[in-house]
Amino acid sequence: MRLGVRVVRRFKSPGDAATVELARAVELGISPSAGMSLLFPDGAEVTIARVRFRVPASPIGHGVQPVEVELIGCHEPSTRIEAALAAGWTRLEPAAVTAAPS
Repeated sequence: MRLGVRVVRRFKSPGDAATVELARAVELGISPSAGMSLLFPDGAEVTIARVRFRVPASPIGHGVQPVEVELIGCHEPSTRIEAALAAGWTRLEPAAVTAAPS
């Protein structure tokens, strides 16, 4: 069985104003856990800080709940961003902040 996951790499160095996040979809043969490292063909090694399982609000069928798996990597120095982009990682846009209803 193969598991499709989204890997999110986070980049920030001292003095940077914000964290930059890059993502890539991959297939794994095992269910990952925090502390594991993924080594990519371009030489990048991503240590998993957190595993996030997203379950949608409504099931797609009786008793069926699709799950999205997201692996959040530990922070890396921002000097690695350009190499990651060149290797095919995609920049994630910061989430929009919405005002709380009054």
